Amino acid sequence: MVPVGAVGSSASAVVPASRRSLTTAFGHVLAQPAGALAEMHRLRGHVPFWDVVVDQTDGRRIRVGDQWLIDFASCNYLGFDLEPEISAVVPEYIAQWGTHPSWCRLVGNPRLFAEI
Repeated sequence: MVPVGAVGSSASAVVPASRRSLTTAFGHVLAQPAGALAEMHRLRGHVPFWDVVVDQTDGRRIRVGDQWLIDFASCNYLGFDLEPEISAVVPEYIAQWGTHPSWCRLVGNPRLFAEI
């Protein structure tokens, strides 16, 4: 990596060696966004759960169209999203903190995060 303040114009000097192969591997997709969009549309026609619209939830079940499925892909690893005690206090905290801190976590975290 080029040190701060160093002079140079080589793109490979700016990208760390460990990331150059990754950049090269995906460069063809990034260089041709129309090709990437075409691939996404192709997948949408062949993969049944590619970017579907979930119409309804019931606990860990989801309804897509007229088909009910079990949600094994939840990204709420502790399952607190369905905990009534937690849901009951959400409106109070949203009123105080909003739905999202307006700064990145590198800058700071709301006290609420430390309390949780």
